[in-house]
Amino acid sequence: MADTRVTPQKMTRAGIVPTYSATVIAATTDYVMKNDGRTFIYVKNAGGSPDVVTFKTPAQIRGLDITDPTVSVTNATEQAIGPFEPSLFNDANGDMRFNHSFITTVTHAMISM
Repeated sequence: MADTRVTPQKMTRAGIVPTYSATVIAATTDYVMKNDGRTFIYVKNAGGSPDVVTFKTPAQIRGLDITDPTVSVTNATEQAIGPFEPSLFNDANGDMRFNHSFITTVTHAMISM
């Protein structure tokens, strides 16, 4: 899979307007972002099918791989997902990866608190 780096927006007391992905979500792409453990992903699915978001877990517990968790965002809904524990979701560079199964009319925004 190809990697696309995304940058989380920083939440403020005054609030923010989430900036959603301007490019088309691609099913062959891992989205990569810095994860401080206080970041969540907001997914908007305006399509007619569910979008399964898969979060990669490079960590192991007692030598066993952790199964990558998934969240299904139902068609015509919006969902906030997270935060993500760095010890489970981050690689050695402090990055986490996720991807989408449904790409038509799906957008996402990353927000760090």
